[in-house]
Amino acid sequence: MFPFPAQPEEMVGRVVDVHDGDSLRLNYEGVSLRIRLYGVDCPELLQLGGAEARALTQQLAYGRVLVVESKGQDRYGRVIGRVFLVSGNTLSRELVKAGRCWWYYKYAPDDQTLAELEAEAKENKRGLWANPSPTPPWEWRIRKKSSGN
Repeated sequence: MFPFPAQPEEMVGRVVDVHDGDSLRLNYEGVSLRIRLYGVDCPELLQLGGAEARALTQQLAYGRVLVVESKGQDRYGRVIGRVFLVSGNTLSRELVKAGRCWWYYKYAPDDQTLAELEAEAKENKRGLWANPSPTPPWEWRIRKKSSGN
């Protein structure tokens, strides 16, 4: 799955594509790697808020040379990574702060910064939290799958 003998802990490369709010492609040493952002789950593209999440990820990351700290691989072979922006903050934190995604506590239960940023975004009704009951993407995917669409 991974094009290297051992997965590096840190990679520096240019973001060459943004698939959706929490998935992008990084050109690392001439290889295009699929990256899944650590600790967050953005709305799917066809879901309410999905286009806005993707737009923010594009604005903050597309075309930039960024550092990715690997946290392993997911079941689809993507690198799960903390993507550090030029500011030093992570892309995941910026998305949560803007209310464009959920803190994915199932996979990042100890990340108190994401928890605090999500609580603040909810309190201030930023992004998807302007909706009184937004549908988490993991629930949306289950509904879509069970409906056969």
